[in-house]
Amino acid sequence: MASRSSCRRLLARRRQGFTLIELLVVIAIIALLISILLPSLGEARRLAKIMVCRSNMRQIATAFVTYANENKEAMAGSPSTSGKEAVSNQIYNGSAMQSWDYLGPLLPNLGQDAQVEPRGTYLDKADDARSNRLEFYRESLKTAICTENNILSKPYQASAPWKNGRMMSYLTSTQFSSIEASAPEGTGTREYRRNTDGIDRKDYRPFLHRVGTLHMKAVIFEGGRYSELKNEPPDFDPKINAQYGGIFSDVGPWYNESAALLRMMAPGEDAGSYNLGIFDPRRYAFRHGAKTPSANAGTSGLLCQGHVAFFDTHVSLLNDSQATNPDFWFPTGTTLNLNNRKLKTWQSTKKDFPKQTGIDGEYVVP
Repeated sequence: MASRSSCRRLLARRRQGFTLIELLVVIAIIALLISILLPSLGEARRLAKIMVCRSNMRQIATAFVTYANENKEAMAGSPSTSGKEAVSNQIYNGSAMQSWDYLGPLLPNLGQDAQVEPRGTYLDKADDARSNRLEFYRESLKTAICTENNILSKPYQASAPWKNGRMMSYLTSTQFSSIEASAPEGTGTREYRRNTDGIDRKDYRPFLHRVGTLHMKAVIFEGGRYSELKNEPPDFDPKINAQYGGIFSDVGPWYNESAALLRMMAPGEDAGSYNLGIFDPRRYAFRHGAKTPSANAGTSGLLCQGHVAFFDTHVSLLNDSQATNPDFWFPTGTTLNLNNRKLKTWQSTKKDFPKQTGIDGEYVVP
C-alpha cells in the first residue's frame, strides 16, 4: 500500500507542469520554426505585392485600348488628343488635369467616377481642382498605385495648392503619346530628331493603329519623374501645359538621360563600377527587386525589377536592363541610327541590343 501511495504522489508531482529544460527545448523549437518560416512569409508577401501591381497595370492597359476603341483609335494622355485643351489653351476641361494626363480620361473605363469639373476653367482658377485631382490619383485611386510605392515626391517650382505626396507609380512613353513637334506638344520636330538623334518616327500620330506590333510595344511602365543622383524626393512639374511628359510620361528607359529610370549606378554604366557613395535612383522606378545585397546589383546592392505593360494588355516583370530594349519604346517602322548617329542608350543596352543601337547602321523597329 505504501509503495502504491508513493507512486501516486510521484505521478501527481509530474503532472504539475513542465521542467525548465522542457520549456527551453520547446522555446528553441519554436524559434527555429519561426526562423525557417519568416523568409518564406516575406517572399510570399513580396510576390503578393507583385501580383497586385501587375493586376493594376493590366487594368490600365485594358482601359487604354478600350478608350482608343471608343474614340476613333485616339490614345489617352497625349497633348494632341485628350490633353489638347490643356496644352493649346491652358484650359482644364474637367478630365485631363495636365496635357499628358492619361488617368483622367481613363477613369470611366476603370470603373471610377470621372469627377468632372466645370468645363472651360482657366489656369488661374483651376489649380485647386487640378491639385485635388492629382491627390485623388496618387492617394485614392488604387488601380494607379503600386503596392511598393511609398516614395515621396515634391512639386517643382510651384507653390500652394501643390504639395508633397506619393510619387506617381506608372508612366506612359512619350514615343507613343507625342507627335513629332516642338515642346510642349511633342519632344522635337521630325527634322530635329532625324538630324540630332538619328530617330525618324515617320510623322507618328498617337492613334492605336499607328503603334504597330501591339504585343511588343509598351503602353505603361513603372517609374516616376524626376529622379536624380541624390537622396532627395523626385519632383514633378504640375503646370497644365508641362513639357516632355510632365507628371505622367517619360521618353522611356532606353534613353541614357531618362528622368524615370536613371541607370547611371547600374553595373557597367558610367558610375556603376565605382563606389562613389552616390544615391542609386533606380529604386524609384523598378521597385520589386530583392532588397538584399547582390554582387550584380550596382553600388546600392539593389536588384531592380519592374513591370512593363504592353498594348495587347499583357504585363512582364523585367529587370532594369531588359527593359531598355529599344523595340519596346518606338512605333513599328521607326528608323533608328540615321546618318550614322547611334541611339543615345545606356552602355549595357549597346551591348545587349547592338543592332538597335547602331552597330549595323540604320535599324527599322519591328
